[in-house]
Amino acid sequence: MVLRNGSSGHVVTVGAGNIGSHFIEHLGRMPGVSRVTLVDPGRYEEKNVIGQRIDRDDVGRAKVDVQAERLRRIDPDLPVAAIPERVEDVPLGRLRGEVIVAGLDNRRSRQVVNEAARRLGVPWIDAGVDAGGLLARINVYGAREDCTCFECGWDDRDYRGGDQVRPCDPEPEAPPTNAPASLGALAASLEAIECEKILSGDATTLTGRQVLIDARYHRHYVTSFRRNAECRLADHGPWEIGAVALDPAEPTLAEAVESLAAPNAREVTSLAVWGQRLVRGLTCPKCAARLPLLRVAGGIRPAERVCPNCKEEMLASGFDTIDQLDLTVLSPSDGSMSLGDFGVREGDVLVLGGASGFIRTVEISLTDHSEPRRNP
Repeated sequence: MVLRNGSSGHVVTVGAGNIGSHFIEHLGRMPGVSRVTLVDPGRYEEKNVIGQRIDRDDVGRAKVDVQAERLRRIDPDLPVAAIPERVEDVPLGRLRGEVIVAGLDNRRSRQVVNEAARRLGVPWIDAGVDAGGLLARINVYGAREDCTCFECGWDDRDYRGGDQVRPCDPEPEAPPTNAPASLGALAASLEAIECEKILSGDATTLTGRQVLIDARYHRHYVTSFRRNAECRLADHGPWEIGAVALDPAEPTLAEAVESLAAPNAREVTSLAVWGQRLVRGLTCPKCAARLPLLRVAGGIRPAERVCPNCKEEMLASGFDTIDQLDLTVLSPSDGSMSLGDFGVREGDVLVLGGASGFIRTVEISLTDHSEPRRNP
């Protein structure tokens, strides 16, 4: 069993592939870690056995479950939460930790992690590999407002060339890196070293810099980055996020909005859920049947997606997705639904707006008293 030092170090790890599967094991042996959250939607495949830290018996299983079990074997007392979802779909509050460590294979997911880290005010570590060049890279992004972020170095071409996601499109698959296990383990070790520095308060962290190791020609490069005043994320500072515990069955959506806005004594005219689109209806791509509903996209129940006519999966079209809800035209029936029916989940951050702009952000903790709560 690993002896912990009493730190409040909660590490959120996003990605459990070539890099993440090697990095996660370090957490079980890192004294500064007191809690771990694992995020990855995938399942291990036969081809992963060569390049990732798994056994053949793990093929077909959810990545986060495999890695959670590995951590518990190393330290049975280490609390581990496994979230088998895309980071884009995870409530913001569940990404809150002392540090976020990512091993991702696409820019869109990195953008999401970057913005989540900025809103939460936590540092994050990003890593990548290039199998052809035998390159391993890590970047560390600080939590301070004056620190550079992932998008500070982007220009219009980077945004145009980014991963474009449309509501009706199937989930895009990133091309395989085909990186050897040794290269992923190298990047993971660099991440582990920087993670331990952050947790221990070591002043020599790589914040604002990148380390690139050229394993083919035995070269080592360190690059510094500066805060870009023209960055798309103009506000690099963290949000002031309040915390409220609510029962998902009551109050109603309208009552919840009214109570959450009360401390500000201002009329709320809009409601958004950070990182989530709101859905006003689902349409069957086969028979064109449409089901009107109002839901947070991540909170749509699987049964609601099944077409009642042909049993195909129903999708939300671009016309039926919105970024925020206009409360001035909210129907009585929609306003009377519960938060649970609306699709609000544990850790979702609600963003309340008024006629003159932003009012308040609130992280929701669900306290359902109808039955005992289970550990995550």
